[in-house]
Amino acid sequence: MQSNHKQLIQTNHLVLGKTFIIGFFGGIFLSVFFGVIHYFNIVEVNLFHPWKLLFTHYDVSIKWYLYPIWIAGYGVLSVPIALVYYLIGKNRNHWDIGALYGFVLAVISYIFLPIILYDQHFLQKYLLKTHISFFVLFIIYGVFIGYSISYERARLQKERTYRETISTE
Repeated sequence: MQSNHKQLIQTNHLVLGKTFIIGFFGGIFLSVFFGVIHYFNIVEVNLFHPWKLLFTHYDVSIKWYLYPIWIAGYGVLSVPIALVYYLIGKNRNHWDIGALYGFVLAVISYIFLPIILYDQHFLQKYLLKTHISFFVLFIIYGVFIGYSISYERARLQKERTYRETISTE
């Protein structure tokens, strides 16, 4: 019994460690894809605008090598978001909870954060294609984060039960 409890804790620690990796690469993929669709004028929101405001406030010149650093910064910012999903929805091995999580993230980051930080309403400022693209991008991000974490947890649990059945035989 104690061995099973130890293996369950070990499985949870492995999933928690992989959550950091999933969150980091999810943030990198999100920011790279967002930068690409901004480059092709699909969205009007510039992903690097908050970073540019921060760096120009401190009178730092913006060079090309800052963009990969900012992308890695979004990867680091994505780790706590993945940890929140790990705490909330790791037990569901389906894409729907990840899509719902992505939609909630989009509502928070697209509607509430600009009002709190910049006193702006993005819904009135940009075109419909920007709104749709932003929400779809965050839903895809939520599905990536959610399904990756849930799938990894289910895979490790299945592997653990398989080892238990082999050891009992």
